[in-house]
Amino acid sequence: RVLLTYVAALIAAAALSLFSALCAMRPLLLVVALSSGMLAAGSAGLSYAVHLSTNRIGPDLAEECRKLLSQEQGTWEAVASIDASLRELASGLSHCRVGMPEARTIDECPDLLHEMSFGAEHEASMRLERDLETRLGCAGLCHRLGAPLFAGSAAEAEAEAA
Repeated sequence: RVLLTYVAALIAAAALSLFSALCAMRPLLLVVALSSGMLAAGSAGLSYAVHLSTNRIGPDLAEECRKLLSQEQGTWEAVASIDASLRELASGLSHCRVGMPEARTIDECPDLLHEMSFGAEHEASMRLERDLETRLGCAGLCHRLGAPLFAGSAAEAEAEAA
């Protein structure tokens, strides 16, 4: 929507500049009008190209998760790896809760983060999970985790439930 608003503003600026240039016969305004029009056209083309490329991710990810859940061989190794990493985090949280029943999220289990081997892959999975929970209100990628893993998203989930 932001990009569409930007393109609309560029088109409006181009139209206003073109109208002013034609009424006052000012060449500089004509240059501004043409520049705004070209920027608007380029932005519209770019936004459409991005829309087309990202529009395919949803169905492709759904198909990959279907394969993963039915134990077929998938084509995106990263999806299986991230999904396994998230399930490992959920399992770690369950183990943490055995010793600390009051812990509701990973953020409340400081020893868990130190015990588990966190490389770049785990950190990327954790960032993705935080985003999934915060922006989409869900926990897990292909396998539903049942409850949020992180404090910020848990607080938001509680606020929505109230």
